[in-house]
Amino acid sequence: MNRHPTVNRHYLIGSIFIALGLVLMMGAFGIGPLSPADLNGPAWIGVATGMVFAAAGAAVMLGRDAPRLRLALVVTLLAGLAVIGNWIAFGIGERTCNGSIGLLFVLTEQSLSGLACRIPFAVGAIMTNGILLYAVATLIQKIAGGPPRLNRLVKLAEWLMLLSLGPVLIPLIAALLLMAVSGALWKRLTTGFWPRNEAFIQRRRLKRTQGRG
Repeated sequence: MNRHPTVNRHYLIGSIFIALGLVLMMGAFGIGPLSPADLNGPAWIGVATGMVFAAAGAAVMLGRDAPRLRLALVVTLLAGLAVIGNWIAFGIGERTCNGSIGLLFVLTEQSLSGLACRIPFAVGAIMTNGILLYAVATLIQKIAGGPPRLNRLVKLAEWLMLLSLGPVLIPLIAALLLMAVSGALWKRLTTGFWPRNEAFIQRRRLKRTQGRG
């Protein structure tokens, strides 16, 4: 009997990812089409990158089967990404990155070095570390069974993910505050009155009236 088409597709995609991972891992030791010079880093970076692809492929092949094993593969994938991101962001040595910056409809290629290269990877590394901790806590809880027993680890993971969003949230909050202040000043200049939330004031007055009654 033929396998379900979806299962066949999962095996095909998973096999491709595993093959790519094996090529990267062998290239770290000078075996196959890649050489250590192609990896732009130490040999273990090639192993970690290959592990990410291989774990992703194995997880795709599992589909919905063996949820604990699939979660363990996800943890392996995240660990590989975390190792790479942390090495680029916080490791010893000079860092040079090639990237593109978009301005309206124009893309410009730039070579970044030093902090300009490390900072974007640091943001991603912190977020990946948080997701990895969360996945590890979830995996241990699934294996141990019962109620959550690693609340501190989960809280730490949540704080790391929130910290990684700082470079996005802080400018956004600052922009919203600036818009609110400028809008209030504009109304003051044009009408002579500060803006008031009349609905909120009416609700407060109604509560006070009801409390006195």
